[in-house]
Amino acid sequence: MSQKILFVITNLNMGGAEKVTVNIIKSLAQLDYKISIFLLKNEGVLISDLPKNVEIYYGGEGALKLNFWNIIIKLIKIIKQHDVVIGALELLPTYLSFICSRICGKKIIGWVHTDLQLYLENKKWYEKYLAKLFYTKIKNIIFVSEGSKKSLQNICSDRVYNNWDVIPNAIDSEYYLNVVERKDKPRYNLIWYGRYEKVKRIDFLLDVVKILVEKEPRYRLLLIGYGSCEEQIKMKISSLDLSENITMLSRQTTLVPFLDSSDIFVLTSEYEGFGNVIVEAMARGLPIVSSDCPHGPKEILDNGKYGVLIEKDDMNAFASAIMNICSVNHIYFDLSKKSITRAEKYHPNNICLHWVEYLIKVNEL
Repeated sequence: MSQKILFVITNLNMGGAEKVTVNIIKSLAQLDYKISIFLLKNEGVLISDLPKNVEIYYGGEGALKLNFWNIIIKLIKIIKQHDVVIGALELLPTYLSFICSRICGKKIIGWVHTDLQLYLENKKWYEKYLAKLFYTKIKNIIFVSEGSKKSLQNICSDRVYNNWDVIPNAIDSEYYLNVVERKDKPRYNLIWYGRYEKVKRIDFLLDVVKILVEKEPRYRLLLIGYGSCEEQIKMKISSLDLSENITMLSRQTTLVPFLDSSDIFVLTSEYEGFGNVIVEAMARGLPIVSSDCPHGPKEILDNGKYGVLIEKDDMNAFASAIMNICSVNHIYFDLSKKSITRAEKYHPNNICLHWVEYLIKVNEL
């Protein structure tokens, strides 16, 4: 009999955790599992990417606070029809999954995509309290990196369960198809994409580009994303007189054409639980230059073996690394090949095998 698995998440907007959830659902839905998803809010452009054999449930419309008890009642009814519940996003979706699963006597798996210790650093005291309260009780948790696991262990006073395992994120298979061979040509095109938020440190990246342009005016940066800092970024681009060198686009349904027309992927985050964007760029053969931040970039790049890691606040070193890669052919092509090799580790077929093994282990407990 097929195991019935329910994923619980806030919505399916274009965030990294949401994209990875859809990727795993796609893979598991092809196997002997019956997959459903419960969205706390009926929204998200990724809903249309879900396989047709996946059942979708909605908590309701509007503010979560107004629908809270209706969501609880709906979720309990739906969980009763499933064998395993996965809190596919940290905090509220996981808390609700835990409470309702306990009521129904079902198994619960938490899924942690970020460094919760850093994320909660400036949050209110009760948010930190709730994280410790709930996560110390969840025996089955999947982490996207060793760093995100250690972070939660710190929150939970170094408590460790045998079923707290690390499974890296799966990247959409489209990034592995028809990879364009990198050509021997002048290379000045940088790309970054993600959320325009303070933690991504786009202001630092703009300062790096200013250094590059002062040395070589042909450098270009493409920014693709959305978020609360968009206007501040536009203002800084203008103040640095970089309007001719930097293009900003809103979020795109596919990023492959933009990656294929770029030369280097850059990332300057304060921290990353994993860093899906790095692997997506690697799968297309782009060399990576990233800040050496906690935790994902260092693990994906294997401490610099598969890309360049730069001390987080050293913008001159960051600019120098980009210029070196762009100008020296053998360095560029060596890093490009290493990117493609490393990206295979995160192919959805490979990651799905780890998930299947984990689900078997949970089922046997």
